Amino acid sequence: MKYLNSGMNCFIFLLIHLVTPYQGCCANTAMGHPPRFYSFVTKRNHSVLICESVGWYPAPSVTWQSRSGRNITKYSQTHEKDSRDGMVRVRSAIEFPTGSNGSYTCSIWNPLFHQGTSANYTLPSLGLGPHVESRVTGSGRSVLTCQSSGWNPTPEVSWHNELGHPVAKSLQTELSPSSDGGVSVRSTLRLEAGSNGNYTCIIWNPTLKQGLSHRFTVLTSRYKEIRSHWYAVGAIVSAAIIAVAAVIKAKSFIRQIKKERKGHSAYSTAE
Repeated sequence: MKYLNSGMNCFIFLLIHLVTPYQGCCANTAMGHPPRFYSFVTKRNHSVLICESVGWYPAPSVTWQSRSGRNITKYSQTHEKDSRDGMVRVRSAIEFPTGSNGSYTCSIWNPLFHQGTSANYTLPSLGLGPHVESRVTGSGRSVLTCQSSGWNPTPEVSWHNELGHPVAKSLQTELSPSSDGGVSVRSTLRLEAGSNGNYTCIIWNPTLKQGLSHRFTVLTSRYKEIRSHWYAVGAIVSAAIIAVAAVIKAKSFIRQIKKERKGHSAYSTAE
């Protein structure tokens, strides 16, 4: 809290408000604390975001802006004066449909100081529905990758097998900022060779106490059948090629023998 004891500024304050100050007004002229936020959900299932600050004198003004810098004009504002020191507490609220997301800035301005303070708040939000992709390594291990973006705050990520048991072995999760101001999730699960069944990726928002999930079915056994099938086909083709080559070689050998016998017969007749 900063206090201004200048008689000139107190005189300007009196001219602006055209009121007679109580004793010690100038000593109480002050900048308040940076805004703090809290929220709740109404009976209409709307979310209300409240910006609050204390320690102001005179009563400050409040403005709201979206992440893009657009001014928000629909909001409420109230002031309460503390009877002990005359300082003012200010509250301002904006309302959103439940499920809204984005970042908002609350700015509080002291008209006497021509200064203010502001703070930014990002609404808790569920991200986009998780998407799971898979690939199979040369050793037959299935690798599942679960991706989603737009979460706030940082979510919790877990994998579960078809029995509902958590799967933590060979799990790697990466978190990074997304373009919408939230958090992007990329979680990779490496299964043992031969594993199959249903695996579920769950992303949970601890603030909203809600989450999203995606279930993926691994068909590793089918992959093995296909791979074995192609091995069998390859062996048959190889055997067929060897057999054909043997037949061609045998025919060539027989043809050579007949040619030699014919030549020998012609030589004996000439004698």
